[in-house]
Amino acid sequence: MSVEVVDTLVVGAGQAGVAMSEHLSKADVSHLVLERSRIAERWPLLMRSPYVAPINRACRRSSFARLYMWRLMSFRRVI
Repeated sequence: MSVEVVDTLVVGAGQAGVAMSEHLSKADVSHLVLERSRIAERWPLLMRSPYVAPINRACRRSSFARLYMWRLMSFRRVI
């Protein structure tokens, strides 16, 4: 089993978690974002005018990976 060491752990990939990850990336800080469900799953439910979230489009993991060039991994067990 391989082990990855990071400087910062961000719990949750909601609006705040995604924003924090972007800032940490720009500051060149190694980090890991943990999310138990879909990335930004509640954005279409919580965001209101003037912003319109594209439901089931930009909030998908694959779309976020392409948009932000993130390395997304799925874990069954995190120790």
